[in-house]
Amino acid sequence: MKINGLNDWLNLAAKIGVIGGLIFLAIEINQNNELLRSETRQLLIANGVASLTANLEHADVFARLGS
Repeated sequence: MKINGLNDWLNLAAKIGVIGGLIFLAIEINQNNELLRSETRQLLIANGVASLTANLEHADVFARLGS
């Protein structure tokens, strides 16, 4: 009888461990998605800056468009 009780507790602990692992995995995936979004924003900004600096000879055109 004691072995059955111990088996039940171990089974419960294993199930709790699986649920905890799934929660941990969901948190890690969310953090990874946020990191990827941040890297994408950074690359877009870097590309925009590179494009603007490559076209500095046309600064007067950009100034007229901005006003």
